[in-house]
Amino acid sequence: MKRKRRQELFAFYDDTALKSHLEKMAKNGWMIEKMSNYFWTYVKTEPRDITFEITYHHAASEFDPHRSDDQETFDEFCEHTGWKLALSWHQMQIYYNEKTSPTPIQTDPNIRLEAMHKAMWSNYLISNIIILLISIPISVMFIAGMIRVPEEVIKSGTGLFVGILVTLLAVYTIFDLTVYFRWRKKALILAENGEFCPSPNTSIVQRCVIYFTYLILAVWLLNKFIKFDMLMMLSIFSYYASFAVAAIAVNKAKDMFKHLNVERDMNKFLSFIVALIVSFITVRFFIYIILLVTGNREMIELLF
Repeated sequence: MKRKRRQELFAFYDDTALKSHLEKMAKNGWMIEKMSNYFWTYVKTEPRDITFEITYHHAASEFDPHRSDDQETFDEFCEHTGWKLALSWHQMQIYYNEKTSPTPIQTDPNIRLEAMHKAMWSNYLISNIIILLISIPISVMFIAGMIRVPEEVIKSGTGLFVGILVTLLAVYTIFDLTVYFRWRKKALILAENGEFCPSPNTSIVQRCVIYFTYLILAVWLLNKFIKFDMLMMLSIFSYYASFAVAAIAVNKAKDMFKHLNVERDMNKFLSFIVALIVSFITVRFFIYIILLVTGNREMIELLF
């Protein structure tokens, strides 16, 4: 069966744009099969005009071995009106219906907003607050350094690169949280009259941020390549490769433990252990490669 993977950029709360996107993909013969933080997987099907609906269940988790009783009861309720579960991702539940103009699952905008907000706290808002607590002090120091001694920051190279990226992360996080809470305020007002408020689409801004990040990274790597800083280039590659290997290992471990019906908390613990072990092994491996390439035999004997 033919499949394809794409990097999709939708805010967790943007159910309006997400539904439209999935319906467009289905019309072109691509049905959503799996979603992750990095890539979404689509399976090739016959082009179909189907309707998608997105609900939120704040108590759900990607580490759950099976759906809860509440979720299964809700699934059964949806099936009576033709809605089938396509997949669940974190607290997001995605249903589809092949009928023409089906009755919506959600008819009360207040219930929709409350469920979404609880899911946002479970999966999104707390992590973004933590990001701000970490990134804002670094951004302030970076901007202060650029004002006081710009030549020193620019000469540092790495400091300039990290400062720009962390500041960009802080600015985007503030932007996204502001957009969400402003939309929620407007949506609550409309909900009093029984009206739904379409969620704001920030995918264009997300793409600009991602592409700008790629550009900054490319410029930085090009600068290191021109200077032929072998140690720095190997260190950069090692960092990202270690992160990628650990992320893949944790995702595979999580799915394996779910298949074995390991309960949520134990799955989280075991997946965390897998992350530590894989990270330790990959970091040691890349350190060995770096020391080998740079000819530091004494350090190899000391560490290994």
